[in-house]
Amino acid sequence: MQLLDNQQTGQCVNCSLNCATCQNSATFCTSCKTGYTLKVSRCESNTAVGFSYTFTSTITSNTTQEYANFMLVIEEIRLSIAGKLGIDYTADPNKIIFDVVKSGSVQCNGRISVDSSQNSANVYTTASSITASSGWGQYSLVSSSYTTNG
Repeated sequence: MQLLDNQQTGQCVNCSLNCATCQNSATFCTSCKTGYTLKVSRCESNTAVGFSYTFTSTITSNTTQEYANFMLVIEEIRLSIAGKLGIDYTADPNKIIFDVVKSGSVQCNGRISVDSSQNSANVYTTASSITASSGWGQYSLVSSSYTTNG
């Protein structure tokens, strides 16, 4: 693992687990280890499971508070996925990423990182079994889709 010269303390620290090199912080990756691809500044597994959710909502306007409420729902969904997948996902929130949350809508897309020690088909099956029978708060899950690229 490459070392990063921490400008604030003058000490070297390890880059995050999947980074080959990093800059300014341990989590700002500039290159990735084999089996991972750089997405903005994160190294994500080449065998990630993607997802997309569409919700219905009683919300009729687009205010900052309503958007904040939806973001809380997003965190509940992440925790639900993490709980089903196991402790590793619960401990590392960066393993379940929401790439797109469209303001003014109730649709979101994201990815679940799959480490080389895991089977992406098992993660896919577990994640795709997640449904919220009563929804999350004022949001009801209308549809969900999952894809795997490994």
